[in-house]
Amino acid sequence: MTKEILVTGLSPTIQKTMTFARPWEKNEVNRTGQSLMSASGKGANTARILAQMGEKVSLLTQTGGRLGPFFVEEMEKSGVRIYSCPGDTEIRFCYTLLTESPFSATELVEEGDPVSPATEALIRRTYEEKLTGAAALVVAGSAAPGFSSSLYRDFILTAGKQGIPVVVDRHGPLLKEVLEVGPLVVKINMYEFLLSYDIPLEAVQDVGEDYYGPVGEWGKKLFREYGHRFVLTNGERDTLVIDGEKTERLTPVKKEPVNPIGCGDAVTAGVASGMTAGLSLTESASRGMEWAALNLVQKAPGTVR
Repeated sequence: MTKEILVTGLSPTIQKTMTFARPWEKNEVNRTGQSLMSASGKGANTARILAQMGEKVSLLTQTGGRLGPFFVEEMEKSGVRIYSCPGDTEIRFCYTLLTESPFSATELVEEGDPVSPATEALIRRTYEEKLTGAAALVVAGSAAPGFSSSLYRDFILTAGKQGIPVVVDRHGPLLKEVLEVGPLVVKINMYEFLLSYDIPLEAVQDVGEDYYGPVGEWGKKLFREYGHRFVLTNGERDTLVIDGEKTERLTPVKKEPVNPIGCGDAVTAGVASGMTAGLSLTESASRGMEWAALNLVQKAPGTVR
C-alpha cells in the first residue's frame, strides 16, 4: 500500500486571481472579466501539485467561516485527502493581480485572524493520528496567528521519532525555531536563507553570483552541525543544492510566465516526491524545478495541469 505524503499548511487562503490586459492604474477603476477563485496557501498549493503529479497526499489544515466548505471541496476535487479541523475564524483572502502586456504579478496578502486554543488542540490530535506511517512530512509556510510557537517544532520532533523524513518550507525566526530538532531538508529561496541565518552578507532580494560561494559554505556548516540539507531557489537564477559537503547548481527552464504564484511550492512538492522515491537531493530538486516550470504557465496558482 502506497504511503501518503502528509502536508501541514496552517495558513490556508482563498486566492483571487485577476488578470488585466494592461497595467492597472492607481486612483482609477480597473475592470477585468478574467478572474478565478482558488483554495491556496503554501500547504494547499504543495498538496495539490503532488496530487496532480500522481502522488498520494493529504493536507492537514484548519478551516472555518463561510468559505470553509469551498476550500475543502476544491482540495478534494484536486485529489487531495484533506484532514480539515473546523475553526472559529474565517479563512483569509489573498489577491494576485496579473497584467499581460507587459507581464507583471502583484500579490496582496491579508493576515489571518488568531485561531483559538481549541483549534490548536484539534490540530495536534489530528496530527498525532494521521502522521503514523506517512512517507514524508512537509511543513509548508507559517502557522496562522494564535498557534503556539512550538507547534511545528513539536510536529518535527514527533516525525523524527518515527523516522519520517521532513521537508521544511519556512524561513526567518520561524525556521530558526526548528533548526536544532533534527536533520531536515530545507527548501526556501536564497533571499530567505540570508534572512534566516547570521551570514556576514547583506540580505538583498536580488541575490547575485557573489553570494553562491559563501551561502554554500554556510550551508555545509549547518549540515555539519545539525545534518540539514538545502534546496535554495533564486528566481530566474540557478538553484543551489547543498547536500552535505557537496554543492550543485541547477539552471531553471526558461518559459514565458503566466502566473508565478505557487512556483516555490512546486519545488517543495518535487523535493518531497523525489525523496520518497529514493532520488538524490539534486535529482529531487531537479524534479521540483520541472514542476515549477509547469506551474509558471498555468493561470491558477499552485497547479501544474
